[in-house]
Amino acid sequence: MTVEKLRYWLSFIIASVAVFFFMNQFDLFGNKNIEKQLVTMSKEINKNTPYQLDQFTILDSTMAYKNTIVYKMTIFNINFEDLEMGFVENKLFLTVRNLLCTEESTKKAINKGAIFKYIYNEENNKYLFSFAIESKDCLEMLKDESK
Repeated sequence: MTVEKLRYWLSFIIASVAVFFFMNQFDLFGNKNIEKQLVTMSKEINKNTPYQLDQFTILDSTMAYKNTIVYKMTIFNINFEDLEMGFVENKLFLTVRNLLCTEESTKKAINKGAIFKYIYNEENNKYLFSFAIESKDCLEMLKDESK
């Protein structure tokens, strides 16, 4: 792996952790109504957006609807090759999934039906990829760990 790719992955992990800490400010499982909690969380996060997470990633905004909170992200200063995109998406999905599915508050929220969706675009607003983390993903993680 090149130094540039290593730096890129470290930045993605840092970005994921930063978004995770934004989310962790809220008691998602204390209230029975996940939908209202996600709307409240989204509004609070949006007070600080756009927010530069690291040298490659900006959290542009969030949006909550029904049981889903969507994080709109921009990746900048990185040139993607189409062959790398699947690798990048998979690595980022696994990193975010592991954070959300192991932290107690987000794990409980997911178990109660919350979905965390991430949409990534380039600086020119060109869509790169998206993924969502929901209860089936946490169950899949547990199956993978038990092997």
